[in-house]
Amino acid sequence: LKIEVGSWLTCSIGIAPNKMLAKLASGSQKPDGLVMVTETDKLGFLDKHELWHICGIADRIQTRMNQLGIYTIAQLRQAPEEVLIKEFGVMGRVYWHWGWGEDDSPVNPAGFEAAEKSFGNQLTLPADVTDKREVERVLLWLSWQVAARMRKKGVGGKTVWLSLGYWHKQQTGKPVATAQDIY
Repeated sequence: LKIEVGSWLTCSIGIAPNKMLAKLASGSQKPDGLVMVTETDKLGFLDKHELWHICGIADRIQTRMNQLGIYTIAQLRQAPEEVLIKEFGVMGRVYWHWGWGEDDSPVNPAGFEAAEKSFGNQLTLPADVTDKREVERVLLWLSWQVAARMRKKGVGGKTVWLSLGYWHKQQTGKPVATAQDIY
């Protein structure tokens, strides 16, 4: 391949039992690395890396973990799961499992699109608008945009949420799908 495209194109590959470990493996030997992690050597592999090497644990999360006395992946693994959940909510359980080299997030094929759970549109106007009719025109236009995407996917919704500056309101009721119903 290098003969055909040159040395400017590199590719690092991680092969592992799950997505988190494969990402960590591919990033551990750049450029042009090939790293395989097996189920039996995953903990030893993890313990060679810093917390921030795990995709999803950046500076802010690592700082909070450090405040809990967690500085290494081995310490993350040994931390009480309840403490992590108390600090990080549902992600605490995910972080704890990552410390053990476990990850159940799916590896999706190229072009895969997850089902959308919500449809929305937003617009920041160039200046404050006080004319009620102008606000209504903008809201109707946004409603048309949302309805068109919902129609394309063949779905409707039961909750409409509106935010104007710092003011928010939501209304749940019968299913809606048309621009007029959303508006």
